[in-house]
Amino acid sequence: MLANVLLVEDEKSITTLIKYNLEKEGFKVYCSETGEDALKIIKEKIPDLVILDWMLPDASGINVCRQIKIDKKLKNIPVLILTAKVSAAVITGAVAAAMASHYATQSNGGVDIIVA
Repeated sequence: MLANVLLVEDEKSITTLIKYNLEKEGFKVYCSETGEDALKIIKEKIPDLVILDWMLPDASGINVCRQIKIDKKLKNIPVLILTAKVSAAVITGAVAAAMASHYATQSNGGVDIIVA
């Protein structure tokens, strides 16, 4: 059985890059551009992993993550937060506040994965 991943990212180029690489490795990838849509998909599909952008057009990824983690049915889904923010103190505090499992930083032309 393929693992299901929900990718929540509003920048099309980043979505394309991440989705391509996940699908190439055999994952089933669902995509969303907003926090509101992401929460609907999460409740419907119950993905094995959520990759969540920190800054979305309608919500903070931190708040979306917090909503996932306080829901009894969803709280065990691992969440990886993507961010362009580079301050370690800001990232660490936000990850703790969101109860995220991991985070990754986005840099020009790529995504660096950092396990928190």
